[in-house]
Amino acid sequence: MFLDNAACEGFFVRLKNEIFCSRDWKNATIWQLTEAVDSYIRWNNGQRSRSLSASLSPLGFQVGLGLAP
Repeated sequence: MFLDNAACEGFFVRLKNEIFCSRDWKNATIWQLTEAVDSYIRWNNGQRSRSLSASLSPLGFQVGLGLAP
């Protein structure tokens, strides 16, 4: 059985393009990198709208389905 990981691959492509390619990370600390990735993930899950989910964020879509508080 083959699992499709396209959603995961798409997330990491967006993360790379929107976080890593837009900044110079040569003098960044591991803490700055961790904070940038954490805040991106929180923004991606809680605020970024998706066209396939009625323009809701992933969290908003799950709340609408009754799957998240």
